[in-house]
Amino acid sequence: MRRVILIVLPLGIASGVRRLRSRWALARARSAGSPELNDNGLALPTRVKHRPSHASATDDAVAPGSPTAVADPAAQAVEHPARGILIAVAVAACVSAPLLVGLDAPAGLRFGTMLALFCLAPGAALIPLLRGRTELGLVFGVSLGATVVLAQSMLWLDAWEPRLFLYGLSLVCLVSLLAAGRVRAVRESVPAEREPLVGRAQRSPLGDGVAIVDEGPGIKLLPQTRSATLVTRARSTVARIPRVAALPVVLLTAAMVTWAISLTAAHLNRMAGLGLLDALSPTYFVALGLLLIGFSATVTRTEVDSRLLALYTLCLLLLLYGTIPLLYEEPRFTWSYKHFGVVELISATGEAHPTFDIYNNWPAFFAANAWLGSATGLRPVAYAAGSQLFFGLANAAGVLFALRGLTGDKKLLWTATFLFLLGNWVQPTEEDLAPQAFAFVLSLIVLGICLRCRRACPDSAARPNQPLFARLDGLLSKVARGTPPYDPLPAAPLGARAGLLIGGLCFLAIVISHQLTPIMVIISVSALWVVTRRLPLWIPAAMIAMEAWWLALAWPFLAKHFSLFSPGLPGAAPRGRELHAALPGAFLSFYAPAVVVALVALLALIGAVRRLRAGYRDLVPACLVVAGPPVAAVQTYGGIALYRAFLFALPWLAFFGAAAFQKGRSRAGSGRARFLLLGAVTLALAASLLIAVFGQDLGNRVTTDEVRAEMWVEQHAPLASSIVHGDEGPTFLTRRYPSVGLEDALLGREEFRGHLLGSGDVPRLESLFKGLRPGFDLFLVLSRRQDDYARLNGMVPAGSIPRLVQALDGATAFRLVYRRPTAWVFEYIRRPETRPTGSGIAVTPCRLNCE
Repeated sequence: MRRVILIVLPLGIASGVRRLRSRWALARARSAGSPELNDNGLALPTRVKHRPSHASATDDAVAPGSPTAVADPAAQAVEHPARGILIAVAVAACVSAPLLVGLDAPAGLRFGTMLALFCLAPGAALIPLLRGRTELGLVFGVSLGATVVLAQSMLWLDAWEPRLFLYGLSLVCLVSLLAAGRVRAVRESVPAEREPLVGRAQRSPLGDGVAIVDEGPGIKLLPQTRSATLVTRARSTVARIPRVAALPVVLLTAAMVTWAISLTAAHLNRMAGLGLLDALSPTYFVALGLLLIGFSATVTRTEVDSRLLALYTLCLLLLLYGTIPLLYEEPRFTWSYKHFGVVELISATGEAHPTFDIYNNWPAFFAANAWLGSATGLRPVAYAAGSQLFFGLANAAGVLFALRGLTGDKKLLWTATFLFLLGNWVQPTEEDLAPQAFAFVLSLIVLGICLRCRRACPDSAARPNQPLFARLDGLLSKVARGTPPYDPLPAAPLGARAGLLIGGLCFLAIVISHQLTPIMVIISVSALWVVTRRLPLWIPAAMIAMEAWWLALAWPFLAKHFSLFSPGLPGAAPRGRELHAALPGAFLSFYAPAVVVALVALLALIGAVRRLRAGYRDLVPACLVVAGPPVAAVQTYGGIALYRAFLFALPWLAFFGAAAFQKGRSRAGSGRARFLLLGAVTLALAASLLIAVFGQDLGNRVTTDEVRAEMWVEQHAPLASSIVHGDEGPTFLTRRYPSVGLEDALLGREEFRGHLLGSGDVPRLESLFKGLRPGFDLFLVLSRRQDDYARLNGMVPAGSIPRLVQALDGATAFRLVYRRPTAWVFEYIRRPETRPTGSGIAVTPCRLNCE
């Protein structure tokens, strides 16, 4: 009966809403000045005046430098089909997700529909209700923020009901989407002023099934089939594609075919000092080169098509972030696996545990993943490998959304987005399924809303009447060459009040998900207030209050384990790395991130100078660039705060960098020079990025054997046991992770580095284990990947870990309890006199398990 209700209920709701929409649309059409309708809904003959073409969207345009954003008519015309596809996917997800979950469909189908629901439906439903414009970045941000806040609400209310909340979310979004769709259709069918269009078809408020044709003496209603409408739209879409796009399309197709061929020719057993780059076929680099050349040729043409640039950006994401999931069997980066255990713990218990770790004090992102896993039946380890591709797409959409607050130039926008992806070495090397990746996407949306949904004010308010800014403005005006070219901004996606609501929702999701990102956002928004004064002062004040509230809730744990202020030098290099003993070529991957940063900074400097000399005074992006480093100065955040500061500055650095390739005023016919320059720069950036991202994969690639070994020891180890690794492993990936402890790795200790490990290290190992947590069980986890990681960084010679495994297999103090072809688990056997009596811990001897 429950499944029958799940099938019938959405269909009944959809039918009822459709009828209400039709009646409401008829009433709205009568009251909004549309052609007068009779009782049967037919249009009566009327004569109305059409709005002059020269006063359409450009009537709202303002002089250069004005804060008012205007719409680009061409861009809006292209946006409608994409918006329709977005709404259609959201509606389909609202209908299919609860049905598939209720029917216990295969996990893959449920996961796809649930992901579409969480990422599109809330934003696509809420934005039209707030009279906003549907943009992909905004929809992504609002949907992710709403989903995370709703997941956190289940924890707050102590009502962990994933399926019930899923059905409620789907129902609310479906009703809102259907209602908003009819309102939008009525608005589009009723222009402000009309004139007779003799011999041309007008869109009817009755829908796509009827065409209104004005033939002079009267209006004639012609039946119009849906197939004819689709054919007409398809023909108009094809007609809008410029013929000059033939070569870029060929290059794009060739790049993707070559990339697909390269995946079949990759040999992972050849990885060495350059990581995955040693294992990839040369065709991979050919594919990337074709892609970069094609993009450079496309964006430097006189006429550009945003859809073609979007395809190039999507294909770049596939090459950078889609290669790893297709080649590796498990998610890489051992430090990402500790997030999986938090997700499984929340999914199993339905609550957060603030006394366990810092992740349970910022649990919203993990709760959303627990909601996804509970509804689909998938564990985080099953889909985490694709998270970098997902967040890469979200980042690209977020950067486009935020940068539209600075420019409406399509070439500049897409070039900046492309450079952002080529300069982003931080997330591909530090984050996988991580809350910081999620929070960064929402930070782009919050800053974009602040830039684009600002309140209207005189231009004089943009530059406060203070001596400091007056001097700075005077200095910039001396360097600038006159008035900058006219660059109208795209229309504001939301009104002021709607922007406040959406921005508050997204910032709340950031606050309850991550520790450092809210501080970065608060400083950036405060910088916007200082520079522009277009934001009320109470907005950054409210953000500070919200962050202080959440810090107060987490303070009992923070005061015991962390410090709010932790100044120090940046750096996250592994302890014990010896460059002189590292594998050949490994030093390139160690310093490639610095090369990427230097190239991006140099490009940004050149672009900033060019824009300044052209008359632009880009104080806003300049302040956003320097907003992050002060945070890194007072809180190292484990040595990676400076990397996070670079990531937050990267969108604005990419904006300046893209300006370095803008066409100058006096240089006619410079398209070829800009193409060559952009191609050379992107090739240099891509080469450095590949080394930074893939160069250490010999030690970063986690195997299935190691994952299974870690899961086995967490699931079978007695309560309060501790685990020792040869080097950092994929720990804490089950819900039992709070019941086991983690000790320092062997290779982090000097006595186990710098020589070939073997039987001579067994006494040292036994002495070490004897002093670790007396009275508790200890386990040692070793793997082939640890050996690869150690020889990559020059810690020990090759083959040390396998030799240590052979030596331990014959030792009396260690017993092999789990074995895989490339992973081993040993249990330390304490002597009877070392185990205190009356410990109250029930110990179950482990038996050898070979899978």
